[in-house]
Amino acid sequence: MGYGGRAAVCRTYGSPLEIEEVEIDELRSGEVLVRLRCTSICGSDLHMVRGEWSWAGSLPIVAGHESSGVVEAIGPGVEDLEVGEHVVATLIRACGACRRCRGGHFTICDGVFEQDLPGRLRTKEGAPVTRGLNVGGFAERALMHESQLVPFPSGLSFACAALLACGVITGLGAVVNRARVRPMESAVVIGAGGVGLNALQGARLCGAHPIIAIDTNEKRLPLATAFGATLTLHGRDEDVTSRVR
Repeated sequence: MGYGGRAAVCRTYGSPLEIEEVEIDELRSGEVLVRLRCTSICGSDLHMVRGEWSWAGSLPIVAGHESSGVVEAIGPGVEDLEVGEHVVATLIRACGACRRCRGGHFTICDGVFEQDLPGRLRTKEGAPVTRGLNVGGFAERALMHESQLVPFPSGLSFACAALLACGVITGLGAVVNRARVRPMESAVVIGAGGVGLNALQGARLCGAHPIIAIDTNEKRLPLATAFGATLTLHGRDEDVTSRVR
């Protein structure tokens, strides 16, 4: 048995998305069906539907990867999720068995997933549709591997949870996991957009000082302060290099 629903489908790069009825294949081992409640729009999705990423997959394609929703059904072998749970989805998935996963590098898993087989997501006529960035979140339902889903408390809104899927973990992870900022080390974040604001949060959580935010959009600077910056600089009106030093 498969599952139906509507999706915003990109059929021509640079053109408006088309709302269509699509079908999702029956669940296989380790797979989960999520009824989506919120999907935010990431810059990556815009690059995809504009045709600026040649590797994103063939048309037609359903973009969207910062998603949250409710588990609607689970496939064979899924043990850590239950129907009805609120979950946040991410494009990151891990098979747990490949060389990289066995080495602890789950974010660069090179495993093979049955989700990617042609026709798992398809039009009503049976033509294959690409699931953008392993999610295909501009839809009512999405098929994902269980490793892509993390439960969250019902008191958190679906809108806030969706942001955790990419923008938050990208910005915060860059500071905490990659740069490994230590207490009282200085931090400079260039660009106070979605990722930059969460990099500021990461620097604040790490105990950095000072935390300097730089942006050419002055409307973002008060937000940067709210997210942890101790000093904000306008990138066009000030001698940024001298002031940072």
